[in-house]
Amino acid sequence: MGLSVKKLLDDYFRADEVQDALRDIGEPTLGSKDELVQRLRNNWESHNRDIYELLDFTDEETLEEICYYYNLDATPADHSVIKRRIKKANLLGSGKKPISQVSRSHDSFVNEPKIRTDQNSETPVHINIGSITHSKWGRIGVGVGIISIIVTIIFSM
Repeated sequence: MGLSVKKLLDDYFRADEVQDALRDIGEPTLGSKDELVQRLRNNWESHNRDIYELLDFTDEETLEEICYYYNLDATPADHSVIKRRIKKANLLGSGKKPISQVSRSHDSFVNEPKIRTDQNSETPVHINIGSITHSKWGRIGVGVGIISIIVTIIFSM
């Protein structure tokens, strides 16, 4: 059971805290709390801000209360520690929406088609440029392979 941003702002933020968050992203701070909450919800992510950054505008006691209510570790701690607990539990969801899709699969070949027009004709030329991603052990293997080639070249001279 997660905590929606609307519920977070309505139930756990005071009006002055919502105004502080709006001020931080350069938005107007006048209006009722409901208007301020709506404005913050509509504009926060468009200012390239992560949902969890909203937690910076409330106090430790409120964060502890959230942890208690949502069955997280509610023991008193530093603000950043409590914020990390809430983020680790993914209470507000995944945070920032991804701007683009990136393949994170290990040892895969990712193609991104690029289209270029030949200078002498109007016929498009298709060029695929990809990137290879490796796991940690794959990179180590490549490094060992390169070192062994260098050693072989040195000793063969």
